[in-house]
Amino acid sequence: MPRRTYGPAVSDVKKSCEVTGRLRPPEGSAGPCCEQETTRRPIAQEPRARSVALRVETPGARLAVRVTGRGPDLLLVHGLSAHGGEWEPVVRRLEERFRILVPDLAGRGSSTCEARARFDLAAETERLVAVLEAAGTGTPIVAGHSQGAALAVELACR
Repeated sequence: MPRRTYGPAVSDVKKSCEVTGRLRPPEGSAGPCCEQETTRRPIAQEPRARSVALRVETPGARLAVRVTGRGPDLLLVHGLSAHGGEWEPVVRRLEERFRILVPDLAGRGSSTCEARARFDLAAETERLVAVLEAAGTGTPIVAGHSQGAALAVELACR
């Protein structure tokens, strides 16, 4: 059976970029893009919005929540073996356009939990609802990674 291809190989795109001196693949190419954004300042040089740390008491846990930025509410939920700090590169890019809430889920990051706390989707979602209420949000945009994505779907179904 012949091998299926869906565009130029990565090595072909890199070679094209080197040969043409362009930072993107040739026009009409369906291959990966190596174009770089050159007009933005590096993240470290961008001015930061004011950040507030919240502690939210929830059933079985006390959650640490970072709130920063201005604009429509955006809740970022990390994955199973992570913490809210994992979202920092995203937060730095979006905090000028959104009011961002970044919780550490129960028992992770700066959050604490009771020994008998539940960690099923329903319990974790209830905790996120408590975070949204404590922060005074309406209906936020929600983004999640890994377990955070499952929690985002669960939250959307409420």
